[in-house]
Amino acid sequence: MLRESLQALYAVFACAAAGCLMALALLEWRAAKARAASAVALFGLLFVAASAGALLAQFGRPAMVFAAFANPGSAIFRELASIVLAFIAGAVYWLALFSGAKAATMRRLGIAAAFAGLVLALACGSSLVMSWRPAWNTWTLVLPSAGFAGLAAAAAVFAGEARSLGLGLAGSGAALSRIRAAEAAACGAGEPSVGVHSSQVLFGALLPVLGIGCYLAALVLANGGAWAQRLTMLFSGEGALLFAGGTLGLGVVVPAIGLWLARGRVRQAAAGAALFWAALAFLAASMGAGCWHRAVLLLG
Repeated sequence: MLRESLQALYAVFACAAAGCLMALALLEWRAAKARAASAVALFGLLFVAASAGALLAQFGRPAMVFAAFANPGSAIFRELASIVLAFIAGAVYWLALFSGAKAATMRRLGIAAAFAGLVLALACGSSLVMSWRPAWNTWTLVLPSAGFAGLAAAAAVFAGEARSLGLGLAGSGAALSRIRAAEAAACGAGEPSVGVHSSQVLFGALLPVLGIGCYLAALVLANGGAWAQRLTMLFSGEGALLFAGGTLGLGVVVPAIGLWLARGRVRQAAAGAALFWAALAFLAASMGAGCWHRAVLLLG
């Protein structure tokens, strides 16, 4: 039970870390403020360290860590290597941000960090792939983890942009803010805003759903119609709590609602509320990844 809990906790932290790192590329593309991007990168590094701690706690003996690096074909090696890669990519981005690197350089480092985050999410999902168990003998298991990381990344991007607006508001007095708003209105630009459209919310929420759907379809097609009945375990008893309640409810519906409430036009004065809903969506998506990790174990 303790090992399964640590595995789920590792999935939560890995999804959160991957989401933060994947968000850096979009934040660079949207020209978010450096302080906002650095906060996302710093949280990403903290989540990477937490995922490493949750993973190493499963070993029991420190010597097993070195044994894992001696077997490049194992899932543990992929997990450890992806954690190292993610930490290096995040740290390089964060340090370059404060060294005054050029915008073109930061965009490249943001793309590299996003790639490392995606690798981390895929490695987390690959830890469930086991050829000797019919329910786990499919590489489609990596897709839901990547989907939850993508949803967390969408929430992290919105949180970073909301933070940028908040910093812009904090950097000017009330009178200057009114003058800027009046100038923008006179030019037809409107007040600075940030947000996501309904279509983007739907796309983000569909990412983990599509990944889960691909896995369940592959499971039924590869193992016969008998698996269609076994999958009802996910909708009864403990399975219902983990899958319907945790994976779909907490991991998909709650983030979609959070982003929907913060969608569209969010003015500077409401940046704090937008940041709250985005953070809630981010945490819910990450916890959904952990619930999915536990739910899959029930099918083994």
